[in-house]
Amino acid sequence: SPREQIELKDVFFDFNKTNIKESAKAVLKENAEILRNNPDIIVFIQGYCELRENIDKNLGLKRANAVNEYIVKQGIEPHRVKSVDKCNRSYVSLTGDENAWRLDRMVHFTSFSIKQKALDIALY
Repeated sequence: SPREQIELKDVFFDFNKTNIKESAKAVLKENAEILRNNPDIIVFIQGYCELRENIDKNLGLKRANAVNEYIVKQGIEPHRVKSVDKCNRSYVSLTGDENAWRLDRMVHFTSFSIKQKALDIALY
């Protein structure tokens, strides 16, 4: 039976910033450990923004790339991680709520098994 999708934790950013916060580094190290233990898993690293941020500066992609580089420095092979810019859409909320905006300033991981993906393609 196909393996379940693994759960990798999101990390959050300050307003208009792309630097990885100290609090996020422990989360990313945990995510890297999960990836080390599941070598057949690849991930899309999706960078999001909130509505008030300057998305003209490729903010989502820069956030995703920062996380991508950090994960690779933890020993994960670069071909297993792909950065994706999702700044054109709000992931959590369109309301003018500060807490919702804070949650929108994130990088989200979507993982899948290479074997399962190959099977999906073969059966298509």
